[in-house]
Amino acid sequence: MALLEPLRKHEETYMKIEKKMRETIKSHNNGIPLSDYNIKKISRVVNKDLKRRHDNVKKLILTEMNAKEAELMELYHGSPNAMQIIKDGFSAQYSDNSNMFGVGIYFANFSSKSNQFAWGNMQGCPPHRDRSCSKCVRHLLVCSCFMGNIYRPTAPTRQVPKGFHSVAAEPGVVPSLCYPEFAVLNGDQALPLYLIEYTIVP
Repeated sequence: MALLEPLRKHEETYMKIEKKMRETIKSHNNGIPLSDYNIKKISRVVNKDLKRRHDNVKKLILTEMNAKEAELMELYHGSPNAMQIIKDGFSAQYSDNSNMFGVGIYFANFSSKSNQFAWGNMQGCPPHRDRSCSKCVRHLLVCSCFMGNIYRPTAPTRQVPKGFHSVAAEPGVVPSLCYPEFAVLNGDQALPLYLIEYTIVP
């Protein structure tokens, strides 16, 4: 069972999330004019089943790595299915190897990059079919991503080599990238922490 606990606007956690979201706006060649966010609500995600699954996969990966710890990253994920993800978790079955780094669940450390996928890949809002719509409410998830053994590619690849649990791709290392890109291979490696409901300011 999933619960959403709304944060108060003057709560420290709310202000921290709001500040970071605004600080991670970048310019993208995507036809979506974005100068700011109009944040409607920020809620804490409470789902004990997803937390249990997340803890279990962490233990399995650490055992496989013969390690005591591995990198944990807080990243953004934009999706029209955010409410379903909060309930059921992430699943790689909705991904395919046509993605830049193959099958996986993709995340970003810039809110504006994840905002591009708020309606899906290259999709617009359902009522207006407009990627740059500033009227319809979008959903952005802040997630805790357990990276395990990280693959750091130098070029796009359709399949991550065996023995790796995630991808961390950097611009300058991967020539076609403008901004960092991250992916986990197992959906349970990513735990939704907060749901941000917002509209964009052109």
